Amino acid sequence: MSFYKLSTAIITTIAIAQPQLAIAQNISKINNIAENITVKITGYGNGSGVIFEKAGNVYSVVTNKHVVPIDANYEILTHDGTKHQVTSRIEIPNLDLAIVKFQSSKNYRLAKIKNSDSINPLQTIYVAGFPEQQTHVDIISGEIRSIAEGNQSQKGYGLIYTNQTLPGSSGGAVLDEKGNLIAINGLTKRDRKTGRDISRGIPINLFLAAKDSLKVNQEAIRVTIPLNTTITGFFNPNLSILGQVNSGQYQLAYTTNALHSSSVYSLAVSGDKIVSGSLDKTIKVWRLQ
Repeated sequence: MSFYKLSTAIITTIAIAQPQLAIAQNISKINNIAENITVKITGYGNGSGVIFEKAGNVYSVVTNKHVVPIDANYEILTHDGTKHQVTSRIEIPNLDLAIVKFQSSKNYRLAKIKNSDSINPLQTIYVAGFPEQQTHVDIISGEIRSIAEGNQSQKGYGLIYTNQTLPGSSGGAVLDEKGNLIAINGLTKRDRKTGRDISRGIPINLFLAAKDSLKVNQEAIRVTIPLNTTITGFFNPNLSILGQVNSGQYQLAYTTNALHSSSVYSLAVSGDKIVSGSLDKTIKVWRLQ
């Protein structure tokens, strides 16, 4: 009889220990992913971002627009403690999102993006970010409370969850139980009725759709600019100046259809805006997006 009881105890211990071990391994994996893909952004305040794309030595980071709202000298801190200067900033229309880029010869991990339409209420999720002056990633677990259409007035915030995030975590990664990127964290408001903070994120599918639309809008529409054109400031890498000096003219790749009706003779670039002056007697202000 005593042998039977002992065997039962051993079996029970094994049955409990195995799922606990699996959970511990999974959390360790998510921590590793979150630490590698999440970055700290400074310059306007303190915020976070997620590395999602690489082209050559140029990395793209998605973050909240309110983390990088103005033209400033932003810096990105990666998990290895290296600081990188932001080389460009692109706002995503109608969403509280922006893309910032930095250059590095190092090999940084990219977020693995999952279709956010597949997520469900009560699903366990993790939010990673850099609260306040913190220089190491803070990872908070919670669950999805509700999912709604993130319309324009909401700036895309269609995902509500229980994770109690702190200031500075805006722009951080929202990960599913396998470490896939499903949303960008960005908004916390106090519920007056319950006194609890309600955290919100932007489903990643909204970002992907807006990004693809942005690429379409950036198809080059060229206008001729004489060689003596005055150009000041710096150019976003997504905006191209084409042509050769000996041809006597440059070509500007615009990102909009509302072009001047005559030749452009002056051009100034500042941050995310261009001001152009033309023989059609108009001055136009453009957004690089």
